[in-house]
Amino acid sequence: MPKPCAIMAEDDRCGAQIIRLALDAGLRVPVDVAIIGCDNHQPDVNLSPVPLTSVDSNLRGMGYAAADLLQRLMSGRPPPVAPIVIAPHGVIERTSTAAFVCADKRIAATVRRIRRDFAEPLAVGTLAREAAMCVRALQTGFKAATGHSLRDELIRCRLTCAERLLEDTDLKIQAVAIECGLGDAKSLTRFFHQKHQRTPNAYRQAFRSKSL
Repeated sequence: MPKPCAIMAEDDRCGAQIIRLALDAGLRVPVDVAIIGCDNHQPDVNLSPVPLTSVDSNLRGMGYAAADLLQRLMSGRPPPVAPIVIAPHGVIERTSTAAFVCADKRIAATVRRIRRDFAEPLAVGTLAREAAMCVRALQTGFKAATGHSLRDELIRCRLTCAERLLEDTDLKIQAVAIECGLGDAKSLTRFFHQKHQRTPNAYRQAFRSKSL
């Protein structure tokens, strides 16, 4: 396949194996080949030589749905007419897909820097110096390559991190804000409401109610 390319594996164990084979072949992951697995199975994800992006297929939700169906059938109620579909929780992004390709390598490097270090304080001036560009040129080139501004990309990455922390942990809102780089609960709540029209706590409660 021409490079760069991307591969989606049937599960995380296969994804980790593909990463090992790619590295043995002298390919760079994710620069030459981006790889994504499925199930977000922590042992396989953690043992991967490059942190593996994976689809969280919501196995927990499937288990609850299966138990509910079993109880329904054992109580004598009829089986459902249509298949029961359990929605996945989405893609858990890690290093194996943290690639961005465009004609200007400086812009691509800036995108990767933001996506890798979004939790750190990242000033536009700092990013421009690292890219050896003036601020205006970086802003213009970035928007042309991605369709949105540097600030929008940074906020998107931070909110995605916040969503995962709200879904998967019991961290307090202030701690979530610090971990994702938004600094304090007030800023997190403001940006969160702009995107989801609800508070972080309401998002967490709705997610967990849906999962159960």
